[in-house]
Amino acid sequence: MTTPTQIHSALRRTTVQVHLPDGRTLEGPQGTTLEEFVRAAQLQTPAPVVAAMFNGDLRELTFPVREDGELQPVTIATADGARIYRRSIVFLLIVATRELFPQADVAVDHSISDGGYYCSVHGRAPFSAKEVAQIQARMQKIAEGDEPILKHQVPVAAAMDIFRREGFDDKVRLLQAREKDFVILYSLRGREDYFHGYMVPSTGYLRLFRLEAAPPGFALRYPRRHAPEDIQAGGDFPKLRATFREYGEWLGRLGIEDIGTLNDAIERGRIREIVLVAEALHDQKIAEIARTIASERERLRLVLVAGPSSAGKTTFARRLAIQLLSLGLRLRETRAKLFLPSSPMMAFSFGRMPLTARNGYKRVQRQRQPNALSLAGSQYSQTSHKRRISVIRPGRGNTKRILMIESPLHTAILSRFGSASRMALGSSSSISGFQTLDQVLLLQLHGSQRKRRRSQNLNSRLT
Repeated sequence: MTTPTQIHSALRRTTVQVHLPDGRTLEGPQGTTLEEFVRAAQLQTPAPVVAAMFNGDLRELTFPVREDGELQPVTIATADGARIYRRSIVFLLIVATRELFPQADVAVDHSISDGGYYCSVHGRAPFSAKEVAQIQARMQKIAEGDEPILKHQVPVAAAMDIFRREGFDDKVRLLQAREKDFVILYSLRGREDYFHGYMVPSTGYLRLFRLEAAPPGFALRYPRRHAPEDIQAGGDFPKLRATFREYGEWLGRLGIEDIGTLNDAIERGRIREIVLVAEALHDQKIAEIARTIASERERLRLVLVAGPSSAGKTTFARRLAIQLLSLGLRLRETRAKLFLPSSPMMAFSFGRMPLTARNGYKRVQRQRQPNALSLAGSQYSQTSHKRRISVIRPGRGNTKRILMIESPLHTAILSRFGSASRMALGSSSSISGFQTLDQVLLLQLHGSQRKRRRSQNLNSRLT
């Protein structure tokens, strides 16, 4: 005997259902875009929606829905959404600049603190403040027009022809090594370009941005994830710019302008030469830092080697130790635990060597644990991190000592000295500059961008 079921014949459905985070379900014709579903849902989100997760996959809002699924909005307050917004705003900048100054080639050199990119211009003289304002006005006009950003697939050969006509030789070289026979291009107002990732569907999504003159280039400012509805006030970063100018000069000496020229160098068998020259340039910078420490030995009490995990702090410190030894300064390494206090008050002491007693900070002596570096505060968290402590011994007859600490917590430490400014970040595993602060020398390194953000977030919580 069979039991009755709910199965029955039905017509083929030509609609799709989209299930929203709040429990609602929307239905529409097959092929309806995610953008249309998001607009119909009128979702209350803390930041503008620029993409969506559909059935667990990141999709552009222009993605046509052809099957039922779960939709999760992606805003610019998320990592994926922030990248999509920034990538799209760069495209808007390129299009607006080419319309006003056809001979200008804008390059995004690097990111800057507080949300932004530092950009340079090639093919003409640097933009004046008036010209930067003109570009921003054109960008705003295009954004207000809510013009579509179209996506299409073309053969690699056709894309290379497009970029040759536009004068983008770097992209031509890059595509020469592409294994697939097609490439995805985006177009805006008749101008096509190639980007490594998704874009917003139209310029109407790009309402928050600002251009600032920063000779010899300019800064493109955008909202950050923690403040998606605001653009923070920009600051001046001379150390950052100087570091990247030096980095560019190094690449010029090596004959490497982009990934394409690096590929060419590898094919011609130059990679060993490039590695050796890069090592020599790095040694020169380490030797310069060592000379700075040696020349300031009577005043310096603390050297900080800062950077997140795998940035190369230990390797760098050992190479620096060799340069210091050649100048008569010997390092003795030990291990220490760095306790993180919840109190904003910090002071440092290592054994009998107080590092500061200014501003009412207490001198704190070594705890019972051997090799423990203590931070003064009303309370201590239970979290501790092992850090490498090196004591620089100037030599016989001189009783002064200098501490060298490897730690990503440089912002929290230096801010307690009252005169610390934010340090510039350089390229991966590179030295991004050094500065003296009364009795402090900070040497900052960093690894991948993800690790750098993790270090910055930790520092912001501590300070």
